Amino acid sequence: IMEHVRKGKGLTPAERDLMTSHDVPEWYQLSCQKIKYMFPKAHATAYVIMALRIGWFKVHRPIYYYAAYFSCRAAAFDVEIFAAGKNAIRNKINEINEKITAKTVTKKELDLIDELQIALEMHLRGYNIRQVDIQKSAASDFVIAEDGKSLYLPFSAVDALGDAAAQSVIDARNEYPFESKKDVERRTKLNKTTFNKLIKLGALDSLPDDDTKSLI
Repeated sequence: IMEHVRKGKGLTPAERDLMTSHDVPEWYQLSCQKIKYMFPKAHATAYVIMALRIGWFKVHRPIYYYAAYFSCRAAAFDVEIFAAGKNAIRNKINEINEKITAKTVTKKELDLIDELQIALEMHLRGYNIRQVDIQKSAASDFVIAEDGKSLYLPFSAVDALGDAAAQSVIDARNEYPFESKKDVERRTKLNKTTFNKLIKLGALDSLPDDDTKSLI
């Protein structure tokens, strides 16, 4: 009976008679007739085990949890707010909540508030988020910094910086290190707007403006 109901096949007349003979209420039998699909026990068990694993990492290896969450699950980013610290994050959350109350909130802000709450939780636990870095950031994944207590924002978190442009930065950097800001602009698929955005964010601060060569 369980397998029939779980797969949306309902109850046969014989199964209904059997349930009635065991005093199964009519409302319960009607419910069994309406069910379209339910997880098998093994599927439900696998979900619980995964939840326990995630919970273990959140408690015992927080930086790995946050790196995986933001890399795989986050729906929206604000790179300036994320890297500005807990007070800026809290203020942004309050601002969005006020817009929700006033019914002027946008879809992007609704997506963002969940990620801001996770980011605030992370900061309150003693971890933080670092701005995009031309030398350290990945294309789309959050990278754990050398101190083991912070994450580098990825290039794709920057507004209007698409996956192809983000990957072009990584490919060029892997080929050989960037020598200057001009070198970044020349060897990647960053357009003028996103390139200037990275400069404004300080992502290229470790590089000189133009190529420099030493004469020996």
